[in-house]
Formats: sequence, structure tokens, C-alpha cells
Amino acid sequence: MSDARLERNSRRFGKSGGWFLALCLIIGIPGIALIVFGHSWVFALGLALAAIALVPGIVAAGLLLSGAVAHWAARRRPFA
Repeated sequence: MSDARLERNSRRFGKSGGWFLALCLIIGIPGIALIVFGHSWVFALGLALAAIALVPGIVAAGLLLSGAVAHWAARRRPFA
């Protein structure tokens, strides 16, 4: 037995979380590459990009975790 509203919320959170994760990777991978291979101002630019990528990464983690909890609750199984 499944709760349709919780399943819908789970899919919605998962889809949004995926987009935020993709945005984090698009910004973060070049930032990490600049940190590893850069010197002086290029290193600083890499740090700035990596710091900016943290924001959508944290949002993505929250949405994906919320979607996982909603999916688990929709199956009406106990958490503990």
C-alpha cells in the first residue's frame, strides 16, 4: 500500500534535487580543476567557484534527502 501524495512529493523533490546537483557539478568541477592546476589568481578563482558551487550542492542534498524520506514514508514502513 502506498500513499500517492507522498510518492508525488518524493518524485518532485528528487527531480529538483537532480537539477541542483547538476548545477553544483557544472560550477564545481571547473573550480576544483582551477584549484588543482592554478597558481595565484587562478587558484583564488577556483576557490570562489568551489565556494559558489556549495550553495546548490547543499540545496540538492536537502531536496534529495527529503525525497528519500518521503519515498520511505509513502511505503508506510517504520523509520526505526
